[in-house]
Amino acid sequence: MDEDYKYLLIWLAAVIFTFLEVYLIGYTLAFIILILAILGFAFVKAVLIAGYFQHLFYEKRILGIWYFLTILTLIALVITWVTGR
Repeated sequence: MDEDYKYLLIWLAAVIFTFLEVYLIGYTLAFIILILAILGFAFVKAVLIAGYFQHLFYEKRILGIWYFLTILTLIALVITWVTGR
């Protein structure tokens, strides 16, 4: 696949996920479900952007593992902060 086309698709996916995040705010969902859905979309965007734009998919596997563990830790901290536990 052409590199420019791949980057355009990644950018388009990030834009779509951003619109979905903003669109979910208008729904009357349970607070924790809303937060988890938005964090899920943000996680997918972060993996796509870091993987392709920062070239983590082409690096050694250990860098990707460290990145993944960092994101999971941040998600856990945010959930802990939001729920107050």
